[in-house]
Amino acid sequence: MRITNSSSLIVSFDTSAALNFMVYLQNALLPVSQGRPKFPRLKPIGLLDEKFKQLTYAWEETLSFLQIKEMDTFPYGYEKFYREFFDSEEALKECFLTFYSWWESGGGCYLVSSVGNKSVIYDYAVGQSGEADTKLQVQIVYDEVLSTCSVVRQGFMVLSIPELETLHHTGEITDEIKGKIRKALS
Repeated sequence: MRITNSSSLIVSFDTSAALNFMVYLQNALLPVSQGRPKFPRLKPIGLLDEKFKQLTYAWEETLSFLQIKEMDTFPYGYEKFYREFFDSEEALKECFLTFYSWWESGGGCYLVSSVGNKSVIYDYAVGQSGEADTKLQVQIVYDEVLSTCSVVRQGFMVLSIPELETLHHTGEITDEIKGKIRKALS
């Protein structure tokens, strides 16, 4: 979904299968001792537990690749970022299939529609945008990003459904989201 106005700010909301697969992989690798169980609760076959600490690199590479491509071609081209997390090519392919069974059956469509009042984010962004012809791409992921990499770049940011819950319930954006918008537009 794209929103524009006379100030030439274009804000687009989208869901990237690649970024949501990273959250899926992150949650599958997350030790159960980290609190509440996260989707997917079952660890995909062939996933190597000791690789959790290497997710930051995979996040960085996935974000950079997605920004360069400007379209999500997942999983084509992304396999190289994920192969090291699995004990075989077959295990990686099976994990892709498991993810896609959720993604294609409604998981992906649900995400953008669950954002709620997108105009609140847009209105705030308009107030922060100082340049003409500015673009802000907002990617929605189904759960929080636990990686230490920055999910905010020039003209690009990632928001999770848990971050957007306040917006959904109160119609107001949090200071954390405001900070991400300012950073993405600076």
